[in-house]
Amino acid sequence: SARPEGDELLFVRLDVEPGSVFVTETVQATLTIGIRRVYIQDQLVEYNELLQTIDARASTLSIFGPRFNASQQWMTDSAGQRHQYLLYRDTKEVRAEEIGQMQIGPVFLRANYPTAFRRSFWGSGLEPSRTMRLSARADAYIVEVKSAPVVGRPDDYTGAIGRFTM
Repeated sequence: SARPEGDELLFVRLDVEPGSVFVTETVQATLTIGIRRVYIQDQLVEYNELLQTIDARASTLSIFGPRFNASQQWMTDSAGQRHQYLLYRDTKEVRAEEIGQMQIGPVFLRANYPTAFRRSFWGSGLEPSRTMRLSARADAYIVEVKSAPVVGRPDDYTGAIGRFTM
C-alpha cells in the first residue's frame, strides 16, 4: 500500500470526476501538488516559494499549469506527527471528444527540495543553498467515453448530450 501523503516531503494527487461520460460531456480534472514546509532544527523557514523548487524541464504536468492556486494545510504522518504543507492546485474541464477511453495524466514531478538556505544576493529574502532531489508521480486516469444511447432517442436527435439551461 502507498504511504500516507503526510509522510512525504513532496506528493502529487490527480482526481478526475466522473469516471464515465457520454461523448461531448466534460470531466473535471484536478491536480494537487503538496510540498511540506521547510523546518531546519525544528524552526519553520519562512520560504513560500516552494512551487519554484519544481524542475519544470524534468517534470511532466499533462494538461495542468502553469497557474496554480495556493493554500496551506496541516497533514498527519503515519507516526501521528503533524506537518504543514503548501498545496498547489489546478483544475481543468476536459471535454470528451471521441468515444472510447480518454486518458488524463500521468503526472511526474522532480523537485529540488531545500535543506539549507542563505540570504539572497540582494538581501531581499532567502534562497536555497543546498537541496535534495525528490520525485513524485500520479498515475493516469482513464475515463470511459460512451456514445449516446440509441434506445429512447427522439426522432429529431441532433447529437446534443448533457444538461442545458436557457
